[in-house]
Amino acid sequence: MPAPMHSRPRGGVVLPRKRPRRPAFPAAGRVSGAKARRSARGARPPCRKRPPALAAIEARDTLRLGDVEIGYVLKRMPRRRHVHLLVNGEGIVEVRAPWRFGRRRARETLRGNAEWVLHTLERARRRIAR
Repeated sequence: MPAPMHSRPRGGVVLPRKRPRRPAFPAAGRVSGAKARRSARGARPPCRKRPPALAAIEARDTLRLGDVEIGYVLKRMPRRRHVHLLVNGEGIVEVRAPWRFGRRRARETLRGNAEWVLHTLERARRRIAR
């Protein structure tokens, strides 16, 4: 009785079937896939800028860290995924955060990193004074 076609040949290794190769360049004049659908619909609409509702939102506030009152800027951005603390060259503390990050969490983050913030602010102020 002959073996079924799907079974493994005796004593041999089963090699995977090769897919038929597609030509590197499609035949001239033939357009397929997304390009064909797009040409059937017409030209692609011009790229629009992000609506203003999704632009970054800035909120300025102050916070007391130890005996120092600092001002900070909370920048919430829709594409950001993690929180970043930044003391820029002018000595302004920025909290760059994701869209869903609120003011209360920004304050908690600043209090949790108070030692770093105060140290970095002092360094920035010394650098400005030079």
